[in-house]
Amino acid sequence: EWGSNFEITQHLLKRLSINIELSGKLDFPAGNMLWFRVDAVKQLFENNLKWSDFPDESGQMDGTLMHAIERAWNYIAASNGYTKLIVNISAIEDEV
Repeated sequence: EWGSNFEITQHLLKRLSINIELSGKLDFPAGNMLWFRVDAVKQLFENNLKWSDFPDESGQMDGTLMHAIERAWNYIAASNGYTKLIVNISAIEDEV
Protein backbone atom coordinates (compact mmCIF):
# COMPACT_ATOMS: atom_id res chain seq x y z
CA GLU A 1 0.00 0.00 0.00
CA TRP A 2 2.91 2.36 0.60
CA GLY A 3 4.58 1.92 -2.76
CA SER A 4 7.71 4.05 -2.85
CA ASN A 5 6.33 6.46 -0.23
CA PHE A 6 7.20 4.68 3.03
CA GLU A 7 10.74 5.99 3.50
CA ILE A 8 10.01 9.54 2.39
CA THR A 9 6.95 9.71 4.69
CA GLN A 10 9.04 8.33 7.54
CA HIS A 11 11.68 11.02 6.84
CA LEU A 12 9.01 13.76 6.78
CA LEU A 13 7.57 12.64 10.12
CA LYS A 14 11.03 12.61 11.70
CA ARG A 15 11.59 16.12 10.33
CA LEU A 16 8.37 17.12 12.13
CA SER A 17 9.58 15.39 15.34
CA ILE A 18 6.76 12.86 15.12
CA ASN A 19 7.66 9.46 16.50
CA ILE A 20 4.88 7.19 15.29
CA GLU A 21 5.61 3.72 14.01
CA LEU A 22 4.29 3.37 10.50
CA SER A 23 2.48 0.15 9.74
CA GLY A 24 1.81 -1.74 6.53
CA LYS A 25 -1.82 -0.58 6.55
CA LEU A 26 -2.18 2.85 5.04
CA ASP A 27 -5.30 5.01 5.20
CA PHE A 28 -4.98 8.48 3.70
CA PRO A 29 -7.14 11.12 2.02
CA ALA A 30 -6.14 10.46 -1.59
CA GLY A 31 -6.19 13.70 -3.50
CA ASN A 32 -6.15 15.63 -0.22
CA MET A 33 -9.88 16.18 -0.02
CA LEU A 34 -10.06 16.85 3.69
CA TRP A 35 -10.83 19.27 6.47
CA PHE A 36 -8.75 19.56 9.58
CA ARG A 37 -8.29 21.72 12.64
CA VAL A 38 -5.30 23.98 12.23
CA ASP A 39 -3.85 22.85 15.58
CA ALA A 40 -3.95 19.25 14.38
CA VAL A 41 -1.43 19.84 11.58
CA LYS A 42 0.15 23.23 12.22
CA GLN A 43 3.64 21.80 12.66
CA LEU A 44 3.68 20.93 8.96
CA PHE A 45 3.10 24.59 8.11
CA GLU A 46 5.56 25.78 10.75
CA ASN A 47 8.34 23.51 9.50
CA ASN A 48 9.72 26.04 7.02
CA LEU A 49 9.30 23.87 3.96
CA LYS A 50 10.67 25.70 0.94
CA TRP A 51 9.96 25.41 -2.77
CA SER A 52 13.42 23.88 -3.11
CA ASP A 53 12.30 20.97 -0.86
CA PHE A 54 9.90 19.90 -3.61
CA PRO A 55 11.09 18.36 -6.88
CA ASP A 56 10.17 19.97 -10.18
CA GLU A 57 6.88 18.59 -11.43
CA SER A 58 7.60 16.14 -14.21
CA GLY A 59 4.68 13.73 -13.97
CA GLN A 60 5.87 11.79 -10.92
CA MET A 61 3.34 9.23 -9.79
CA ASP A 62 4.89 8.33 -6.43
CA GLY A 63 7.79 8.81 -4.05
CA THR A 64 7.96 12.60 -3.71
CA LEU A 65 7.57 14.94 -0.75
CA MET A 66 4.12 15.83 -2.06
CA HIS A 67 3.10 12.16 -1.84
CA ALA A 68 4.58 11.91 1.66
CA ILE A 69 2.53 14.90 2.84
CA GLU A 70 -0.60 13.34 1.37
CA ARG A 71 0.08 10.17 3.36
CA ALA A 72 1.15 11.94 6.57
CA TRP A 73 -1.97 13.97 7.44
CA ASN A 74 -3.46 11.32 9.75
CA TYR A 75 -0.13 10.68 11.49
CA ILE A 76 0.47 14.39 12.05
CA ALA A 77 -3.02 14.87 13.49
CA ALA A 78 -2.68 11.76 15.69
CA SER A 79 0.61 13.06 17.10
CA ASN A 80 -1.31 16.14 18.26
CA GLY A 81 -4.09 14.15 19.93
CA TYR A 82 -6.63 14.26 17.11
CA THR A 83 -8.44 11.43 15.39
CA LYS A 84 -9.87 11.10 11.91
CA LEU A 85 -13.46 10.81 10.82
CA ILE A 86 -14.12 9.33 7.42
CA VAL A 87 -17.24 10.55 5.64
CA ASN A 88 -18.34 8.56 2.62
CA ILE A 89 -20.45 10.96 0.56
CA SER A 90 -21.58 8.23 -1.83
CA ALA A 91 -23.10 6.30 1.06
CA ILE A 92 -24.94 9.43 2.20
CA GLU A 93 -26.23 10.13 -1.32
CA ASP A 94 -27.58 6.57 -1.57
CA GLU A 95 -29.79 7.21 1.45
CA VAL A 96 -31.24 10.49 0.19
